[in-house]
Amino acid sequence: MRTRSLLLTLLACGSAFAAGASSPQPPIAAGRLLELRRFESQVPITFRSVSGTVSVSQGFVAVIEVDPLLVAPVNQAERLLFFGDVAVRAVNRGARSGRMVLLLPDADLTSTPLFFGPARPLRFVTAEALAADRQLLAGGLRTLPALENSWRVRDMNELYRRAAELVIRFAPQERDTAAMYLGARQQ
Repeated sequence: MRTRSLLLTLLACGSAFAAGASSPQPPIAAGRLLELRRFESQVPITFRSVSGTVSVSQGFVAVIEVDPLLVAPVNQAERLLFFGDVAVRAVNRGARSGRMVLLLPDADLTSTPLFFGPARPLRFVTAEALAADRQLLAGGLRTLPALENSWRVRDMNELYRRAAELVIRFAPQERDTAAMYLGARQQ
């Protein structure tokens, strides 16, 4: 009887989770922005969002400070990093360095929040739950560094290679991650 009761409780929690019940974890604003540059790609870059996919030809490459414990690999669902309602493309994890290099779609940086959302797969994040998280943060990036030179790239592969150079510069502890994108060209 206890086993059946426990199983029913777990199923109910799983159903609430899949239905997009609000996250028990509050959103966490991303760390301090260290560098920012625009990119323009000849081939659109695809990002995933709560409403599907978004393809953009312009956006930003950002370097942020993060709490290494927040981004350390764990054996459970990990918090997703969002820019508005779009899941960010992370070039590195930041767990060893405390710094992440991110690819962001084009948006108003002063009003679009960059934050760690709920710890669940993107397919289970609802637009309503994410909107509530965004409201808690109220606004975008507070302090913007001077915009560095823009990058013109052919496609996502070239963008990742260029961003990997920022990993080497800002997060040298994660040089092995950068090497994956750079190949034998630079290490």
